[in-house]
Amino acid sequence: RGHRIELGEVESALLTLPEVRQVVVLATGKPLRLMAAVVGSIDCSDDLCQHLAQQLPEYMLPSQWLLLPSLPLSANGKLDRQQLLQLAEQQAPQTDQQRQPPCGEVEQRVAAIWRELLHCPQVHRQDDFFRLGGDSLLATRCSTRLRREGLASNHSLRQLFATPRLADFAATLLPVGAPPTLQVVPDLANRYRGFPLTEVQQAYWRGQSQDLPLSCGTTYLIELDGERLDVPRFERAWQRLVQRHEMLRAELLDDDRQVILQQVPPVQVQQHWLKCGDAETARQQLAKLWAQRPRQRRSWPLFEVHAVNYTGQRCRLGLFFNYLTLDGLSIKLLLGELAQLYTEPDHPLSPIGLSFRDYVLQVQPSPEQLEQAHAYWRERLDDLPGPPTLPLRCSPQSLEETSFSRREFRLEANQWQALRQRARESGITASVLLLSVYAQVLARWSNGHAHTLNLTLFDRQDIHPDIGRVLGDFTSLVPVSFYPEVGRSFLLQAQQIQAQIADVLQHAACSSIWVQRQRAHRVGPQAAALPVVFTSTLGLADDLLGELPEDFPDIVPGGLSETPQVWLDHQLYEHRGALVLCWDAVDALFPEGLLDASFATYTEALVRLIDADWQYPLALPLPPMQAAVRRQVNATARPIAPRTLLSAPFAMSAERLALIDGESRLSYGQLREAALRVAAGLLAQGVKPGEAVGVCLPRGSDAVIALFGVLAAGACYVPIGIAQPTARRKRIEQRATIRYTLDTQQLPQLLAQAPLSAPVDVSVDSPAYVIFTSGSTGEPKGVQVSHRAACNTLDDLNQRFAVGPEDRV
Repeated sequence: RGHRIELGEVESALLTLPEVRQVVVLATGKPLRLMAAVVGSIDCSDDLCQHLAQQLPEYMLPSQWLLLPSLPLSANGKLDRQQLLQLAEQQAPQTDQQRQPPCGEVEQRVAAIWRELLHCPQVHRQDDFFRLGGDSLLATRCSTRLRREGLASNHSLRQLFATPRLADFAATLLPVGAPPTLQVVPDLANRYRGFPLTEVQQAYWRGQSQDLPLSCGTTYLIELDGERLDVPRFERAWQRLVQRHEMLRAELLDDDRQVILQQVPPVQVQQHWLKCGDAETARQQLAKLWAQRPRQRRSWPLFEVHAVNYTGQRCRLGLFFNYLTLDGLSIKLLLGELAQLYTEPDHPLSPIGLSFRDYVLQVQPSPEQLEQAHAYWRERLDDLPGPPTLPLRCSPQSLEETSFSRREFRLEANQWQALRQRARESGITASVLLLSVYAQVLARWSNGHAHTLNLTLFDRQDIHPDIGRVLGDFTSLVPVSFYPEVGRSFLLQAQQIQAQIADVLQHAACSSIWVQRQRAHRVGPQAAALPVVFTSTLGLADDLLGELPEDFPDIVPGGLSETPQVWLDHQLYEHRGALVLCWDAVDALFPEGLLDASFATYTEALVRLIDADWQYPLALPLPPMQAAVRRQVNATARPIAPRTLLSAPFAMSAERLALIDGESRLSYGQLREAALRVAAGLLAQGVKPGEAVGVCLPRGSDAVIALFGVLAAGACYVPIGIAQPTARRKRIEQRATIRYTLDTQQLPQLLAQAPLSAPVDVSVDSPAYVIFTSGSTGEPKGVQVSHRAACNTLDDLNQRFAVGPEDRV
């Protein structure tokens, strides 16, 4: 289940039982499961399970047991693991057949809900909600159903994420009696009277104000392409949908209210004819229409339909929707009905007995839910990270015009299904898998900092039999934070995100808009904004236009979306079994190439995860261009003349100034003479070439003289800070085997010695100094540097910073 397990720890726990004489624990099967082979006076594995459950977490409990008279051995008397695995495989089918059905009323009622939501013919006690195909949306619906049927815990949604096995989850629930059922009553008499914008609709509309940075429309473009499109038939299908769905007849009354129009004029498809050109030319024509469209609309129609006819009787359709009236799921539902009515114009559609107006006016969180959500988010406000600190080319306030562009990638069906299956086997949802990679890529381009993203929720509550057919903007936004940690496995990071999403969904009565407003009081509106978004429609009418009629145009690469005050919006959906990934972003905000490089890193990481080991951190290599630049910058290898650290100072003119220490001046001649005096004194003390000598002096000319004196004696110096505690200084001296340390008491005595005639000759590869740093264990650790290496470093620094003989450092 994504946890790193030491098999020996499980074995040790079992061996604490006096009845167990021998035990071997192995990981077997696919997906991996724990198998324990036990030798001893044990009649039932249930006793072993109960014993282990008191000592180890649930994920470390074996799911298969072999109770054996003895362990199988090879010819040389060692454990025969292969034979043990064969015994486990022989028993596995019997184990599968013995899977227990739900036990007791609560488990049976929960299992019934799971069967309906997950479309599973059977659900057993040990089944995992997410491994059966559950996701965050289905988990939310499950929690709602449980409350409606009088089965609940204080946090049933969060509990489902924490304990997704049926038996474990059901054990947290208590029959509490069904709460009052929320009933939405269709208000037919006032259907065409104004009603309030939702919180998200208000944010979308007010965000279009020209006084705000990154103001733009709320348009979503979908492109379809096909051959011999019957435009009149398409228009009739579209017109029928306009009459069927009220939010296709909606417009804004003012900044806070909207209205559904009872009657509207017939809709016409705007046709465009290209004398020549291909699909790309047709796509460019739609891009021009995108650029020419009104950015801010409040009057009907809030949509446009364009048909670009080009070579070979082909047609490229551009459907311009408005987020103010339709969310992503609504657009999916609309396209499905459009294809059906285009193929079968007289096909009867089920009536819709509910209005989006009814939903907005009658469905609100309870006071208790709001109170819990406010308390949860207020506790997190001070520690909530800001948005990703991506490099910016300019500030959002400086952009005069906001223009989005799209990057798109298609993960083919076989790759996507393999990746999705790995997520399911690991107990995480497909959306969490993608969100985790997205967050890690953003962190890579944000100096590894923690950050918070806006997660889009399609929050239509199951309060009416027709709610699944109602179109409108049901979206809500919630903040989800990512805390990168070096060395942490990809799976563990994903599990942490999933656990956080469970908490966020449990408190979704309070949206990201409220959270950002509260943070704005503390850190200012710009710092409080969360302009990077993740929008997944997985689990919502999956596989967009997956089974199309032969003569209906198919969705094609292209399209675009724009949202006010958003920098980057990652959208994804399934199409014909494949996964389509889109990044819609304001390119002008970012340095050239940044979005291309990060998007490529993101998609390449997803492909690698199909076969990668999720127990290791996610590998995010540098983009090729950046790697090439670094290789070029680091390509500093060049031949250098072998020498010691004394070669240069002992070759300089004696009168040349060497050191300035406050008011005192020291020439190279004076420096050499003093160093040779120190060297003579060290040799008189019995210091040998290559021996480590401590230097514990304040920074200044005395310290430089001491260092050069040690080198002139053929020894290597070990600098010891004068502020080092005595105990730590002694540990350094012990580790470096230092017999002699130059300090303020010893140096004057050595300077009184007669100088050597010349430094002791040593190899360029002999040690020049040893630097001690604090080790991870708390003990100081030394790094030895040779004369050759030190000179190489000095040459590199002098070249990089253009330091010459006339400079002072």
